Amino acid sequence: MGENNILFKNIDKITNPALEKELSLVLDPTKNKNLRSYQKKLAEEEIEETIDLSKFLLVATTSTSSPKLSQALRAKLNHVRPLFDRYFWIIFLTSGGIEIITFLYIRRTKNQKKVI
Repeated sequence: MGENNILFKNIDKITNPALEKELSLVLDPTKNKNLRSYQKKLAEEEIEETIDLSKFLLVATTSTSSPKLSQALRAKLNHVRPLFDRYFWIIFLTSGGIEIITFLYIRRTKNQKKVI
């Protein structure tokens, strides 16, 4: 990932309501522009800056394909289904068919060598 990305891993495992509320504030694009202010010292000067998370790509992952998230949190997320989930049966049947064809071809060539 690039330098302007923030990853929230396994957000479905959050059980603390206060933490979930804070996460929904962070993920809300209308509220994460002026989230918190912080101060830093730079060459004997104190500078106050505001964290603007709208400049970051926020990525949240879950540990299951159907997570149990609150409606408030779910409304702030764009769900992206993995490619494998979407095309599972096509991939499964194609790879299984290739395996069967390969097995039958190898078996046939072994039988032909025995006859000669």
